[in-house]
Amino acid sequence: FKRADIDTTVLADGSDVVPDFFPLSNFRLRREALQVGYFGHLYQGRGIDIILQVARLLPKFDFHIVGGKQKDIDHWREEAKGVGNVKFHGHVSPGEVYKYRNSCDILLAPYQHKVYVAGGHQESAQYMSPLKVFEYMASKKAIVSSDMPVLREVLSETNAMMVKPDDAQQWASAISKLEDAELRKNLADRAYQGFIENYTWDQRAQAALNHVQILD
Repeated sequence: FKRADIDTTVLADGSDVVPDFFPLSNFRLRREALQVGYFGHLYQGRGIDIILQVARLLPKFDFHIVGGKQKDIDHWREEAKGVGNVKFHGHVSPGEVYKYRNSCDILLAPYQHKVYVAGGHQESAQYMSPLKVFEYMASKKAIVSSDMPVLREVLSETNAMMVKPDDAQQWASAISKLEDAELRKNLADRAYQGFIENYTWDQRAQAALNHVQILD
């Protein structure tokens, strides 16, 4: 294969198609509560502080934080003292994470205006293509996401709840609206359909090949 010109194609990230899976039996904090999940690192700018604020505002919802390095987990556990509706699951093997996502009713992507990677030196909010978002779409769950230009390349009001990154009240309001089971299902279905049509690894590979010309 050889490029016919010097143009560069930039593609969004993608995800595997997620197998159906019954919820984990020991996942829920309370049987009657809706389960809200965050998955990923706990670095600065990932919105963990917003999740804890929202958990205080919404005591009838259960919040799960899956992932993170131990020192970060310890920090946020200390910040979450006295908040009984938050559970830290710690690191989960990548091959098992989908089971935890599938055990949730709502998934959160609370990226802040400045998002840092490991080490806290590199800021990536303008350029990121979070794998998490595509995995969320693949999980057939309602998504609440920060309203940021880079995330609007994939998400919109048609397939997610879009809210101001740092407004805990707005996050709480969006999550509360998702008590409506029909709304949760409609958003999840639209996100999943968009994922299947555009963001599986097969679709991503095909999109890349569409920009390559085979030359003799």
